[in-house]
This record gives sequence, structure tokens and C-alpha cells, in this order.
Amino acid sequence: MKRLLPLIVLLSLGLLIGCGGDDEEPPTGGGTTIPSLQVVAATSAPSLTDPDDAGTWGGITPETLSVGAGSDYLPKGSVGKVSSIPTNILVQATTFGGNLYLRLQWVDPTLSAYPDYYAVTKVSPPVEFSHDQIAEEDQIYVMFSDGAGGYDGWNWKVLSTGGAGMGAGYTMTDATTVPVLDSAGSASISTVVTNPATFNQPTYFPADTSEFTGYKLLFDANILHRTDTVRLQIDPILNDTVPITPPLTGGWTVGQKIPGWLVQPGVADRPEAERGSRWDIKTVDKYDSLTNMYTVVLCRKLNTTYADDVDLSVLDSVKVKIAVLDNQDDFIAGGTARGFSEFLWLVF
Repeated sequence: MKRLLPLIVLLSLGLLIGCGGDDEEPPTGGGTTIPSLQVVAATSAPSLTDPDDAGTWGGITPETLSVGAGSDYLPKGSVGKVSSIPTNILVQATTFGGNLYLRLQWVDPTLSAYPDYYAVTKVSPPVEFSHDQIAEEDQIYVMFSDGAGGYDGWNWKVLSTGGAGMGAGYTMTDATTVPVLDSAGSASISTVVTNPATFNQPTYFPADTSEFTGYKLLFDANILHRTDTVRLQIDPILNDTVPITPPLTGGWTVGQKIPGWLVQPGVADRPEAERGSRWDIKTVDKYDSLTNMYTVVLCRKLNTTYADDVDLSVLDSVKVKIAVLDNQDDFIAGGTARGFSEFLWLVF
């Protein structure tokens, strides 16, 4: 029996070692292994007018990142259920002409594109409106690690930046503090302007008045002031023609919205020196109401030369995290309206 003891001990050790080799560490940040995406150079410039652009994105396999609101994903935990944020986000990447292009897709059951709006409450003349100023909309942050605990953030908002075909640059000391807009630029530029209230009515109206159904209203030559004449009509009592101004036109329905923020056209065409690092990201997007899918393409130079941007041209890889805010403006608030993806290595 004594002769068998060493053999039994050896067999026991072998079983322990064998079983131990199959053990896995508890997942953190969506998994023990950070996924990676090889960034392949494109042969032509991806479109910044068509977010689908099958010629570019059709040949690039997307990486699927899980998104969550628990401590596995967030530097700061949150509470509540996570049904209001997507469970994953699809990422594609390519380069062309010294620029990095990212294409992101995620599901959101509702298009939340009215951070400020007027809603029709009464349709019989005069038309009456309520004015809601919530300053919240769907948005994302693409967070490039700066290697020192902070991030270089690319922010896209469905109306206030995306409406102008832009994304805003942010400097983020970490992922639990409010991001700070990049400062470089020779001009004070805004992508939206306020549609002020006059007697609780919007001051500016779309050219197609009550036929307007979108959320992007350009502040350009076609916009109507509330006192502008749309057309003339015969007044049967006065037996004369009278002007019809936007608030009095027919066709309005209760609940119909007019944006309280107007998109400033031409921002993307301003000189680079004026836009600086604050507005050095160009975008194109769409929301598919049938699939509830957002598709957003973002583009920025690999090396912008600005000190508050990470120089991607000298890196062979960079770690990225994506924040998804569902109709929210507070980056650090917890709850169901904010989620973070797991980390992703972009490999150049």
C-alpha cells in the first residue's frame, strides 16, 4: 500500500492541474480578451453623404461590441435596468488620404432628435404652441485612450452636431467626469442657433409650414419669419385679399413639432483653421425607422496637429471605448439612458 501512495499523489496532482487549466477568469469590461479590429486602407474616399456606401463598407466585416451599464463596462457604475440602451454596437473602420473613418450602427427604438421644440396645442386660428426645452437628444462618444488615463473624444449628436454634418472634439480626463470641448480654433462657431419664442410661438417657421415633418430645420434663406407672408387669400367678410402668415396657415395637427434649435448650414465648409480641434470631425448619419437602426459615419484626420487630439498616425494600435446616450445630455449620469461598450483595439 505504501508503494501505491506516491502514484496516488501524482495522479491527484495531475487531475488538479488538468482541471485548473480549464478555469476562466471572471469577465471584466465585457470579456477577458479585448477584441481587435484591423483597420484596412480604402482604395477611394468613403462617402460623407451616404452612410451606407456599399462600395466601402460592404467589404469590411464589422466588429460587434457588447454594451452595458454595469460595473463590468463603466468606470462608474449605474443603477436600474438597461433596456433603454443597445446591447451591442457594430464598428467598422478604414483609412484613406490621412483620415480615419469609423462606421457605427446600433438599435434605438426611438429617434430622439428634439432637444428643444415647439408643439402645436391648438389648431384653430390662431395656432397655439407649447415650448419644451429639455436639451436632450440621442448621441455617442467615441473615446480614444490617450495612454495616460484620459480620452480623446469624438462626440456625435443626432441634431446639434449631426444636423450640420459634424462631430465635436472633446478632451476627457477620465470617463467619470464631464467632457470638455476642445479649444483650438480661430473662430467662434456654433452648429445650431436658437429659434426664439415670440408670444410663445416660434419666431421662425419652415418654408413648407404645416407640411414640415423633419427635425432638421436649416437657418438659411428659405426659412420663414413668423410675420412673413406665405400666400394671399380672399377674406369673405372683408371681401378683400389678406396675407396668410406661417402661424395661421391651415393643415396643422395637434402635437406637430417645429424645432427650437435651427441648424447652421455650411459649418463643415469653414476653413480648418476656424473650425480647429473643436469641429474637426465630419459625419453623415441616418435613422431607419423600420429597423430602428442608427448608422453614423465619422471622419477625422489621423494627425490633426492639435495638442488636444491623439496623434493616431504614429500609433500601430489604439484602445477605444464607445459611450451611447439614449435621449440624454448628462454624460456621467447613471441609469438606463447611458451605456458603455467594452474596449476595442483598433489596429493600424
